[in-house]
Amino acid sequence: MFVEKYSKAYSVYKQKIRSNLKYATREGIKHLDDKIITSKLYFTRKRVLILDLLRHIRNSFSHGLLIKDSKNLKISDKYRQFKTSKGSLEYSTIKEFIVEIIKQYED
Repeated sequence: MFVEKYSKAYSVYKQKIRSNLKYATREGIKHLDDKIITSKLYFTRKRVLILDLLRHIRNSFSHGLLIKDSKNLKISDKYRQFKTSKGSLEYSTIKEFIVEIIKQYED
């Protein structure tokens, strides 16, 4: 359904974001070194990759954990005491992706 309803946003995701996403366990995320996760986002799996990405961005924003760092957006998420996502993606790409979702929603 996301693909049909938000085709332009999905195109941005497919071309610029998807290759930088990796599933990991909570234990794996816990041991990631911050220095090696530039332009990669590691997160736990629940459903479908694109929906998991949106869930972790939403949660990171909601918990006050979303941080813009020069040209990157650091995205981390927690569930209870466990980290469920960690990493960063290019800010301009995430912005483009979200703006396309909003545009298509408003049409």
